[in-house]
Amino acid sequence: MPDQLFTPQFWNAQWAVVMSAPWLTIPLLLLAGLVGLFLQWWRDGTLRERLSLANDQRAVVTRQITKLEAQIAEVRVDVANIKGSRNLIPGLDKVASTTAVLSDTVRVLQAANSSLPHRAIEWVIFNRF
Repeated sequence: MPDQLFTPQFWNAQWAVVMSAPWLTIPLLLLAGLVGLFLQWWRDGTLRERLSLANDQRAVVTRQITKLEAQIAEVRVDVANIKGSRNLIPGLDKVASTTAVLSDTVRVLQAANSSLPHRAIEWVIFNRF
């Protein structure tokens, strides 16, 4: 059947059907085209909404990463102070609490990253227009 679509005989037969009742076939073809345009518009709108949601989630992740980088800098300073001091117990407590905060932040980042839609959506939107 698909190989028949490219034969002139098939299209001549279809043209004869259209011309036998143009008041019926032409409006139906126009209606089918409008339905196709509507479905395309709806699909593009859905993809744009998902892309917007992904951008919002990326903003949350970016804020978390900024906070994480600041905490890492604090830990580096604390580690340098611990290495220079002889009193290890107070420094170790601070490192342990900071490590717990970093661990929670990494968990949040992993959850946000796993909920991001696939990059293919972004590719379809930006390469389509």
